[in-house]
Amino acid sequence: MLTTLTLITLLLAPYLTGTVAHQRRPSNRFQLTAISAAKRQSRLECWQLSRPEFVSNSTNEDISGVNIELLGPIDNVAIVIVPPEIDVGEHRDRVEYVAVLTGLLHISIPNTTQELWLGPGQTKLMLATDTSLVSDLGHESTFPTSQQTTAVQIQPVGGVVPDHVVLYDGPCRLGSS
Repeated sequence: MLTTLTLITLLLAPYLTGTVAHQRRPSNRFQLTAISAAKRQSRLECWQLSRPEFVSNSTNEDISGVNIELLGPIDNVAIVIVPPEIDVGEHRDRVEYVAVLTGLLHISIPNTTQELWLGPGQTKLMLATDTSLVSDLGHESTFPTSQQTTAVQIQPVGGVVPDHVVLYDGPCRLGSS
């Protein structure tokens, strides 16, 4: 029987390949862009999650040997359908993973030049941790295209930020290896 997290991982895997940047180490650890904060100012960072990874030992040939990175326990998962050309403005309400399945999401950090694009040919997964507890302004989100955007929001239990290592400032570079 598949757990909810395993099912989500398998369903989202084809959409998340744009964000997987493998290091030249045997572990092939998953990297993702996080919106974090320092001195009450939101910022983009490239993170490597510290949770244990495992390789599927499934008897199903299609997924045997696939690296699986556990995101941890989750409170809620939502499918979000956003109309075209919407500006959500500044927000900093909760810790959540966001995966863009279709359409385009533009994230900008107030009072900086940092930005992140999520969508086709771009990064497809990010983690927002810049809540009102750590950031004064949060981040700005816009959906600038004439198409609707479909995204998945995944909220960790209790809003806990996962253990991680900061690899560098700024968003993860697409296709870095």
